[in-house]
Amino acid sequence: MADERHATATKVPFIGAGLDTHSGVGFVQARLAFFGKVVFLLAFTFYLVINAVIFSSGLVPLFALLGQHANVWHLIAASVMAGVWALASVRPWPLWVVGAIDAAALILAGITLSVMAALPDSEPLNAAVLAVTVTTTARAVLIPSAAMRTFCLSWLAAIPIIVVAYVFHEPPGPEGPFSPGLIRIANTVGTGLWMILATTLSTVASRTIYGLRKQVAEAAEIGQYTLESKIGSGGMGEVWRARHRMLIRPAAVKLIRPQGLGSATGRDHDVLLRRFEREARATAGLRSPHTVQLYDFGVTDDGTLYYVMELLEGMDLESLVEQFGPVPAERAIFILSQVCASLEDAHQNGLVHRDIKPANVVVSRFGNAWDFVKVLDFGLVKLGGGAQDENLRLTT
Repeated sequence: MADERHATATKVPFIGAGLDTHSGVGFVQARLAFFGKVVFLLAFTFYLVINAVIFSSGLVPLFALLGQHANVWHLIAASVMAGVWALASVRPWPLWVVGAIDAAALILAGITLSVMAALPDSEPLNAAVLAVTVTTTARAVLIPSAAMRTFCLSWLAAIPIIVVAYVFHEPPGPEGPFSPGLIRIANTVGTGLWMILATTLSTVASRTIYGLRKQVAEAAEIGQYTLESKIGSGGMGEVWRARHRMLIRPAAVKLIRPQGLGSATGRDHDVLLRRFEREARATAGLRSPHTVQLYDFGVTDDGTLYYVMELLEGMDLESLVEQFGPVPAERAIFILSQVCASLEDAHQNGLVHRDIKPANVVVSRFGNAWDFVKVLDFGLVKLGGGAQDENLRLTT
């Protein structure tokens, strides 16, 4: 589905380009809905509070107050954000639609706020400048996207208010040494500088957040697999739930960090890596249905060893006994016979498990079969002999 959405987006190059979809289009859409919600609540709260204060003075009738030009367009601008919130929350959209909503939200916000400021008075203009600055910055923080996309959209939102500052804002009469024309240009330049500041802040924020997300995504990738959530950890490593970047198949990835290798340094470390590869290849050659399948293995750039195995949906025997008590003899015999079948296949291929224990035996449902056993952690390896080698162990 994600690939289909990406393919659709490529038909409209700009609309969906630059959005960070590493966590999925749904994540971007959820952040877009959150952006609309936050900005709408802020804008509507300002609308209510300011009008409540003015109305409480008793100087302006309610309907006359609400019908003022600035108030009407303030409410319209807030309604645009409410529409973004609703539209991004109603159903899943393809990437190009999400991109279109994102672009339209910022551009329409800039236009409506600029129309709100289309008065000779400087107060609505100042309020609109502040509102556009807050809106563009909020979008940069809340919606993960590339810096260039944020830069372009921020300027599309900023240009209308610069035009309004020049066309509609009328300076006071010719008081002092400055002519009205010079004052108009100065006000327009000031507005432009504020928009440059807003665009710069939003672009820098997008670039920083986008870069950090990219670093996190790269750190969460092991080979062709993306780590999703930690399943467990032990003295030598961690086990993560993962997914293949191209296939639908989920997997379990076991990581063995360099610090988990104990005193394995220098030559011993090189020996360990070679033995790791040899044992991994041997384990991948096991054919017993009761042995966990090994999909891939390797070493990352930082020296982390990893195994990619099938993801088992079941319970290990240690947890089973702790939660439900002793296993009946008939069931225990049935489980142990499957464990023996796995170990027999390993022995015939020259492998010794060395770490058979309840925590390394998982029972699950396999098709229509219940209590189907999978034996884990083949490849517990001890290098050579001697006291020093006793610390050099590898659990896969």
